[in-house]
Parts: sequence; structure tokens; C-alpha cells
Amino acid sequence: MAARVTRGMAAVAVVSAVLLAAAGALIAAVLLKAEEARAVRGQAQALAGHVARERREHVDEEGLSGDAALAAGVRDAFAESVSPGYRAEVWRGRQLVASTVTAPALGVLDPAGGALRLGEWTAAAAPVEPGAVVVVAVASHGAESALRIFAFSLALAVPLCLAVALWVARRLASGLRAGVVVALLPDGGERTISFEYHPNGTRKAMTLRR
Repeated sequence: MAARVTRGMAAVAVVSAVLLAAAGALIAAVLLKAEEARAVRGQAQALAGHVARERREHVDEEGLSGDAALAAGVRDAFAESVSPGYRAEVWRGRQLVASTVTAPALGVLDPAGGALRLGEWTAAAAPVEPGAVVVVAVASHGAESALRIFAFSLALAVPLCLAVALWVARRLASGLRAGVVVALLPDGGERTISFEYHPNGTRKAMTLRR
């Protein structure tokens, strides 16, 4: 009986540890996704502001205008403001003005649409001037991070849950009293069982008569 109690408690502990680790990983994935979205929106807004400032400087100092001023501002801003791990594009309408990478373009995004998942990228846009937007993206690592958190949480939770479960099981098992189970199987004859009790109600004897 004690062994069965211990095995049952151990099984419950392992299942509980897996569920706790999975819940932790799910929460971490949601939080990481929200943090990636917040960071990429901030990068897009900062880069759009930098492009706009550089563009105004080229207009004021060099007399550039239109696409020439925008292209010069983008060139300077890309060289100074794009953080490692991010990629950026500038679009005027449906035309790609500049990109920090030679990979296939992310495409035009609506600045009001917030952060979006584009394949393996989390991307967001911010306006530079009427008709022109900056699109910034970062590679999403939420799933990989959540898997690492699940593995780490499981490695910590299983030993702890097992230790607690085994301790509780031993405490419960130590309280179980030993006894003998008697099974009576009929063989075709008639038998009667009579019981004798002490005055306090406890059983004194059992008599089996044919």
C-alpha cells in the first residue's frame, strides 16, 4: 500500500511539474511577444524622427528637395540609428526608397496598424512625411525563448515537486496500519458467521460455522 501511494504521488508530481513549466513558457511567450512589439514600434518611431531631421538639414543646408532630400536623410539616418538585429526600409507610396538589407522587402505597412508578424519578423511602421513611411523589423525569437524557459522550468520543477510528493507520500504511508485481508469464497455449502463484541462495542471474536 505504501509503495502504491508513493508511486501515485510521484506521478502527480511529474504531471504537475510539466503543467507548471508549460504555463510558465506560455506566459513568457506572450510577454516576449509584447516586448518585441513595443521595442520595434519604438525603433520605427525613433528612426522616422531621425530621417525627418536629416532630411530637413539637407533641405536647409544643401537646398535639396523631394526624393533627393529624402534619400540623403535616409542614408544618414540608416548609418547612425539602425540598431543591431534590426532591418529598416523607407517607402514612398508603393516605391521602395531604401533598405538596410538585400533580402526580399517587407512591404508597406500602415503606421496606425501597430506591430505585425511578417514571417519570422516582427515589424512596425512610422510616418516620415506625407506619403513616406519607415518600416522597421526585428527577428522574432519568442518561440525559441519560450522553449528554453519551458526546459529550464521543467528541470527545476520536476526535482522539487518530486521531493515534496515523496515526503508527503512517506508521511501518509507511515500512518497506514498493517492488517490482514480475509476473503471467504463459497464452495457450495452453507456457512454462518457470528461475531462476539466487547461491551465497549469492539469486536472480540468471529466464529465460522458450517
